[in-house]
Amino acid sequence: MSTPKISTGLSQKFCFWGFVSMLLLVYVHGYNLQETYLRPTTYPYEALTPTAFVEYLFSNGLLRFRIPMLFAISGFLFALGDAAPYGARIRKRLGTLVVPYLLWSLIGFGTIFGLAHAGPALSAATAATHLNLFDDPTFFSTAAWWEYVLFFTFSSPVAFQLWFLRALFFLNLMYPLLAWPLAYKRGTKANSYMVAGFFAILFLLFLAGIELPIFYAEGVLFFTLGIYLAKNGGVPAHPPLGTKAWHWLAACLVMALVKTYLAFTPSAPTGNWEANTTQQNWMYFLHKGVIVAGLVWAWYGLDGLVRACMGNKFFVACSAFSFFIYALHEPLLHVLMQYALSFTHGWPLYRLRTYILVPTGVSVFCMGMGLLLRTSLPRVYGVLTGSRGFARQLQAQKQGIYSDAPV
Repeated sequence: MSTPKISTGLSQKFCFWGFVSMLLLVYVHGYNLQETYLRPTTYPYEALTPTAFVEYLFSNGLLRFRIPMLFAISGFLFALGDAAPYGARIRKRLGTLVVPYLLWSLIGFGTIFGLAHAGPALSAATAATHLNLFDDPTFFSTAAWWEYVLFFTFSSPVAFQLWFLRALFFLNLMYPLLAWPLAYKRGTKANSYMVAGFFAILFLLFLAGIELPIFYAEGVLFFTLGIYLAKNGGVPAHPPLGTKAWHWLAACLVMALVKTYLAFTPSAPTGNWEANTTQQNWMYFLHKGVIVAGLVWAWYGLDGLVRACMGNKFFVACSAFSFFIYALHEPLLHVLMQYALSFTHGWPLYRLRTYILVPTGVSVFCMGMGLLLRTSLPRVYGVLTGSRGFARQLQAQKQGIYSDAPV
């Protein structure tokens, strides 16, 4: 059975964004605001400063388009494989999604356990992350310790970014249900009505922000969009509605700036911000708008950068380790961020410096570890990554041949 091919330009975009999205993810998780878990309507609970404003603007605004883009790419690529039996494709996804999910959950748990016992400084930094129950000194003295191990390994990993693999696997399981409305009486008015109605429902669920362990509304919408594009002539060459890419950039910037300003209003940490329901609603819908506008601009507005980067051998070589960056950076990043803050406190702009330097260092470290493992233990590397990132795959992707999603 032949492997599906796509155009070289589209292939390069998929490779580029698969890698860049992982690099940006490290910065999305690398903020050092007082509030350690940012949701769309989260207030930072600190005074408005240039550093806090920049971190919130990027981590909880401008960079949030990445995951929807990856869901769309994954849906597109999964739809390309319709010639293969559905059951065989799901069995393959067990090796490319479920096995890495479980293994990296264990690695994340082992990492946080090791760092918590690696000396007073790292132990304090680990406790400051609030990622787990290591704040509780009796954690490992309870009779049911194994229950916590199972919980933090399989249900709610310490390496919290792994939720994407779980969500993507369930989307693959749902594929027949998601694809059927798109193919209903194809070529007829009934199909047009069905598709429009189906996407209207998915968009409303996206706005509602429904998030369950096996149903993530944002993922369902963009994964289904990828399916639709794959089955209907591919990705359009130009932005929708006759617009230009810079229109979407302008909209993204304005909405992100307004949302960030609202997040720091009032700026006093003692303000009763949650009581302002109207303000939170504005923040929530601006956040959704930033995601959509940012995705459209990134896809259509950076073609020159994509071509330049994908023509650079060093960049392409680094892109092989996108999955390793994704899987390894947490909880390491959170602990090292707290550790760095503990000894840079008092430096000018120390929080902004650590926001830039620590994620950069962690990304380089992850790529280095990936290269070391791929060189010395390629079979282990293949199991941990779902066989992603080998040289033969990079060459195939450059030729527009795909057999798996980028993450």
